[in-house]
Amino acid sequence: MASIQVSPSPAMVDEKLTIIVTGLNVRSKVTIRSFVTEGRFKFEAHAHYVVDHRGEIHIAEQPSHGGTYTGVEPMGLFWGMQSCPGQRQGIRYMKLDVTTPASTTLSLHKGHLDTSTLQDDQPITTTTVDRWYMAKNVQRIPIRHGRIRGVLFKPKGPGPFPGVIDLFGAAGGCIQIRAALLASHGFAAFALAFFGYEDLPKAAWNLDCEYFEEAVDYFSGISYIETGGIGVVGVSTGAMVALLMASLYPDKISAVVSISGPVAMFPFPLLLKGEVMEYIGWEFDRVQKSPDGGHIDRYAAESLQIAPEGAKIKVEKARNLLLIYGDADVNWPTDEHTSEAIKRLDAHGHRGYKMLCYHGAGHLIEPPYAPTTSVSLFKGDITVWGGTPKPHADAMEDSWKHILEFLSNHVGNRTLNTEYSWIKSLL
Repeated sequence: MASIQVSPSPAMVDEKLTIIVTGLNVRSKVTIRSFVTEGRFKFEAHAHYVVDHRGEIHIAEQPSHGGTYTGVEPMGLFWGMQSCPGQRQGIRYMKLDVTTPASTTLSLHKGHLDTSTLQDDQPITTTTVDRWYMAKNVQRIPIRHGRIRGVLFKPKGPGPFPGVIDLFGAAGGCIQIRAALLASHGFAAFALAFFGYEDLPKAAWNLDCEYFEEAVDYFSGISYIETGGIGVVGVSTGAMVALLMASLYPDKISAVVSISGPVAMFPFPLLLKGEVMEYIGWEFDRVQKSPDGGHIDRYAAESLQIAPEGAKIKVEKARNLLLIYGDADVNWPTDEHTSEAIKRLDAHGHRGYKMLCYHGAGHLIEPPYAPTTSVSLFKGDITVWGGTPKPHADAMEDSWKHILEFLSNHVGNRTLNTEYSWIKSLL
C-alpha cells in the first residue's frame, strides 16, 4: 500500500523536510501535490516523478520531471506553491496567525497530471504536515507601551535573550512571521508596527524618528533583554528605517540587517526632532508596466546621483551591517543603493559589514521554504517584485542562514546557538 512519510513532523517552517513515498510500482509515473490554505485563499504546487527500482520516491534525491518545478528540489513542494486557479490575480501567501501551523496536505496521484486535472482527481493517498513559525517554547506578547505598538516573541524563561527589532515595509500592519521564527531560534524578537496598525497613523508619511528611538529604549530596557546592543532587521521600507535607526542610535543598536533596502530616505519623508528630513522623490510617470499590466516601480525612484546629501542615510555610523539584495529586483533600485552604501562604508574605513547579492532573486527575500512572490496585489495594484522562483527560493534559504549567524555574533553579549538542536521542546 502506498504511503507518504514526512520527517520531521510537525516541523518549523525553516526546517528542511525529508519526504519519502513508498509502496509504488517500479518505474510508474506519479504526481505529488502540496496544498495549503491561508484564510480564504488556497495555494498549491505539484511535481512529476518516476518511481525508482525500490518502488519509492525520495524527494531529496530524485528529480521532478515537470509541474511547478523541475530537478532535485527537497523543498520545492513548499517554495514552489502558487495560488490555486479561480482566485483573484496577485494573491500572495502570508501567514497571518503565527500561533497556528501552516497545515500542508501532500497527496499522491496516478500519472503526470496538470494543475487543472489535479483540482478534481482522487488521490491514491494523502498525509498532512504541520509547519510552524512559532515554536511551542515561545511566548507571544502584544505590546502597547505609550504609543509603541507591536508584538514581542521570546523563548519561555527569564533570559536574558539577545534582542532584535523586526520591521516589514510599506504594507503596514504588524507582520509577525520573521519575529516568531527568530524567537524560535532563541532571540527575543519584537515585531514593531509603525503605521496601519491599531491606533497608529494610517500612512507612513511624516512619521517621527523619535517613535523608533522610544521603541529601542523600551525594548532594550526590558529585564530579559541582553545588554550590549540590540539588532534590527528590516525588509524594503522597513530596511530603510532599520538603517536609519542604526545610524542615529549606534550606541544602542549593535547590528542591522537590511533586506532589499534603500540607503536614502525614500519615497516619503520622516520627521527628526520636528523637522522634515530630506528625501528622494518618486516620479509616477516613470512607472513601467509588465506585459500583464503589473507595476514595475524600479525606474520611478530618483537617482542617487542627483539626490541631496541630506537624503542619504549615514550608514557609516552603524556598527555592524548585513546588506542583502537580489539582482533581479524590479521594485527598488537596490543594486544602486547597495553600491552607494558600500562606497560610503569603504570611504570611512568601515569594516563591520557584509554584502550578499543573489543572482535571479527579486525584492521579497523572506524566511525560507515558503512560497516565493515575484508578482502580487499591493495597495490595490498588481506590483512586480522581480525574481524567478528557483533562484529566489535559493536566496531565501541561504540568506536566512547568514541572518541567524550574523545576529548571533553581533547582538547582545554572547554567541547564541541558533540550531534547533539546542532545545528539545520546540513542538
